[in-house]
Amino acid sequence: MVEMKIPFDYDNATEEERKEFQKFLWEHPEYDNLDPEEMWYEEHSDEFVPCENQEELRRQLMEAASHPAVLHGTFRLPEPEFHVLENIAKQKGITWIEAATEAVRRYIHEETSLKEPVLLQA
Repeated sequence: MVEMKIPFDYDNATEEERKEFQKFLWEHPEYDNLDPEEMWYEEHSDEFVPCENQEELRRQLMEAASHPAVLHGTFRLPEPEFHVLENIAKQKGITWIEAATEAVRRYIHEETSLKEPVLLQA
């Protein structure tokens, strides 16, 4: 079998090299649908040393990854109010999205019994 260089440069490969690569993927399904970084890890996996409690650490990481620290959403804001928000952000030295987040968090904390909001600093 031909040695495959991963990541494979499909754009600059000859037709014959592309066919060989497709054959390689067929014979090695673990490489299918992997991005270049994932393919690099697959190619170098024998260089990594297992750690103690590897399965427990993996379980903890997978659990943490399933609970995102930040949720994303969208909302509409009239253009004049958006410009006010931009000006407030400039005065504070933060981005408008940080200013919007700060305002929403302040509102939530004022309307609920949650602790004081953490305000963003420049």
